Amino acid sequence: MSAVRTLAIRPDPGGVVPETAMVMAAGLGKRMRPLTATRPKPLVEVAGKPLLDHALDRLRGAGIRRAVVNVHYLADSVEAHLGRRDQGLEIVFSDGDDARMDALLLMVPLARAHCHAGRGDFHLDANGRITGRRRPGRLAPFVWTGVQMLSPRLIADWPEGPFSTNIFWDRAIAAGRAHGITHQGLWFDVGTPGAIAKAEAILADG
Repeated sequence: MSAVRTLAIRPDPGGVVPETAMVMAAGLGKRMRPLTATRPKPLVEVAGKPLLDHALDRLRGAGIRRAVVNVHYLADSVEAHLGRRDQGLEIVFSDGDDARMDALLLMVPLARAHCHAGRGDFHLDANGRITGRRRPGRLAPFVWTGVQMLSPRLIADWPEGPFSTNIFWDRAIAAGRAHGITHQGLWFDVGTPGAIAKAEAILADG
């Protein structure tokens, strides 16, 4: 049995904080219907607060100064919401489509992925290096939370037109330069209306 070393995220007073983050907010939210029939998934509320605001508040708290928000489905609603919000961040919109929406980095163990109905996404070695994706019909012990950090070097030669960012991460995994960090706190997969209700019940219990 192999052991995976837990890597926790903690502020480093002497570390360099990235100035720019990207928030993926372009998806159709199909699993969230009917809640997303008339509003985009980023504006669906959990514990009385839109998912997008949860993400932006976390980024601001981490010292991020600029957030690129990619939009597509009901983009006007997202842009209007952010226009009314006191950001504390510089917001830049990227109007793209959901074919650009795959990546990885921050992981949560499958066993602690509340409300997650999937079979996991990735495998990590004992040093936190990502060794591969889940194979069809198998389980993978870690779920990608949707949070990532990218080196500009990794995406310096992106192709023209729409593309999947999987090509960059496949390259990094093959080179042994992709790592996963294990999130130690609560994490919820709020991809369906039922999952939102479960998440709010857990949060209400403290």
